[in-house]
Amino acid sequence: MRAIVLLLLGSCCAVLGFGKTEKIRYRCTLIENLSHALGLLRTAICYRADRLCDAAGQLEDCQPSAFWSAFARTLSRGGSAGQAWEEAERSGELALLSPECRKGLRRFSQALGKTSRPEQEREFELAAQTLSRELEQTRRELQSKGKLNSALGVLGGVILVILFI
Repeated sequence: MRAIVLLLLGSCCAVLGFGKTEKIRYRCTLIENLSHALGLLRTAICYRADRLCDAAGQLEDCQPSAFWSAFARTLSRGGSAGQAWEEAERSGELALLSPECRKGLRRFSQALGKTSRPEQEREFELAAQTLSRELEQTRRELQSKGKLNSALGVLGGVILVILFI
């Protein structure tokens, strides 16, 4: 019985370490998906001249998530892009992004649909740069902390098992 408890305790510590690494990996995926989605939105608005609410609805279809659903829903009710973005942020999907990145994307959303086409292009480019920096930082973090978190989790589990033996 004691061996089972020790094995479970060690396993829990290892899972915690691996979980932290997976959280960083998920953040990379989130940023990549958000970057791709903004690229699709940019194409729809700047090159096809779609209305923002139509483009958001199409985006919701090809990138299903709580964030884009809330964004499209708020726009379809007549809300501004800034209001729609704030409402969509409440879904919690962007919580893993750094505060600086979220702030930059909020600024982008405030200008969305309110400026001329060249200014829209510039805002999309700034948002893409913001996401690119965030992705690079996250990848560096994954490279430096990913193995460390996993190893510390396993090592912590082993140490606890040894202490309880």
